[in-house]
Amino acid sequence: MCKVLMVDDNYDNLVILRAILKAVAPECSSRFASSGEEALRIVAADRPDVIILDILMPGMDGFQVCSRLKGDQGYSDIPVILLTAMDSSPENRTKGLKCGADAFLTKPVSEVELEAQMRALLGKKQQTAILKSDLQGLQKQVDKDRARLQFEGVKHRSIVDNLQDGVLLYDLSSGVPRLVEANSAASRLLSLPKGDLREGALDLPLEGGEFFLDLEQEDKAGGSTPVEVRNRPFYVEGRPLVLQVVRDITDLRRLEVTLKENADHLAKALNRTIDVLSLAVEARDPYTAGHQRRVADLSKAMAQALLLDEAHVELIYRSALIHDVGKISVPVELLSKPSALSEVEFALIRQHPVTGYDIVNRIDLSREMTLAVRQHHERLDGTGYPDGLKGDQIIPEARILAVADVVEAMSSHRPYRPALGVEAALNEIGKGRGVVYDPDAVDACVHVIKEGLVIL
Repeated sequence: MCKVLMVDDNYDNLVILRAILKAVAPECSSRFASSGEEALRIVAADRPDVIILDILMPGMDGFQVCSRLKGDQGYSDIPVILLTAMDSSPENRTKGLKCGADAFLTKPVSEVELEAQMRALLGKKQQTAILKSDLQGLQKQVDKDRARLQFEGVKHRSIVDNLQDGVLLYDLSSGVPRLVEANSAASRLLSLPKGDLREGALDLPLEGGEFFLDLEQEDKAGGSTPVEVRNRPFYVEGRPLVLQVVRDITDLRRLEVTLKENADHLAKALNRTIDVLSLAVEARDPYTAGHQRRVADLSKAMAQALLLDEAHVELIYRSALIHDVGKISVPVELLSKPSALSEVEFALIRQHPVTGYDIVNRIDLSREMTLAVRQHHERLDGTGYPDGLKGDQIIPEARILAVADVVEAMSSHRPYRPALGVEAALNEIGKGRGVVYDPDAVDACVHVIKEGLVIL
């Protein structure tokens, strides 16, 4: 039975992931770890076949755990799938690859993507195990009988010649790699006529070790075949040799394309969900129609003025599009009331950030997006709501959103007052700069409006 270790500090995420795994791979058993440290202890005690690892965790994060595992020869062959957010930056994926991650899953995890990743990794792991076993068998044969190493034994030659992977043997004793033997699969993959043992100008290391290299090998039909190359240098009686295994990875490349298409589809679906939530709020409150969209445009321009990266700018824009989604729970008559609200009515209005947080948290968006929805009415001095947070307790995304929300609201008409105008709004945030509102966000807002980059 395949054993899968799932690592996430959010228990609800683990439960959901187990349910999806059971649906797509019922033959697999799963075990939970709530931290990187616990995961390493479990791996040492009960080695899993696959590890699904969240990146953002307290203590050791997913990158550190992955690096520790891949740096340990005893566990480096265990496939590791990193869980990334939908809006995860390319830098995170690059960092994951440098840590040795074998694959990525995007939150929210889909059954199709999880099944594809599991099948690919388990299949590759099984093939690698078979190949490793074959290589170990070949190494034993080398040590026992030099003739068998050179494929002169009839039984051994038959086994190697019927492998699906290409197997080649190079002799480096003359200083120039010389191909001395190749099986049928190697001849096919490398367009090498069987029996044509030519000298190869290959840059292969003489010391021990293994490495992979992806090549687009031209085939006889004029096309190309993606292949994975593994080289194993070794010595026999002081004679340097290299055993090379070449594997056709066409199916793997096709799978990668399919996974990317699935990820693009999920991203489009998420954008549609955000649009629907935004429209649902504004459909109930005609006086604030377009408010979230205008706040989103202003927030995006501010984020760009602050020189944030593209992924961060997009995250802030999406958060702004749904920052008032919690108003779905507020009675329409309160949203359009032409007079001042009572204390009870205002207390009900003040709950919309919490309601919005609960709604978007169920969609499994990024942590920053859900917190931006909850904190967009918080203030630096602690006078905001719903949690009365202060200073650095408020995430940067919410600080930008708070300034944009105030400026747009004051600039627009409300049922209980006419529009106050842009100048009044800028004066308000100017007076509160560094006390109530984030100073960098205020400066960015004033800049984009004064320069005409955004028109309210």
